[in-house]
Amino acid sequence: MWFTLFTLQRKKEGEEKDKKTDETYMSEGMAIGICLGTAISIALDQDNIAVGMSIGMMFGMAIGMSIEK
Repeated sequence: MWFTLFTLQRKKEGEEKDKKTDETYMSEGMAIGICLGTAISIALDQDNIAVGMSIGMMFGMAIGMSIEK
């Protein structure tokens, strides 16, 4: 949770500095997060894989937004 808040704060500061560098790896992070969340859900033998997918997607999106292209 703290990482997501830190990322949003960093993105807000970045928007104020320069509006033309808005390219991040958000979509790539989301895709990797969905895959890893699904893999972890299957490895832990959970009945509801969608929970793992959504948590993985959120973490992947947060990490992808913090990395600029």
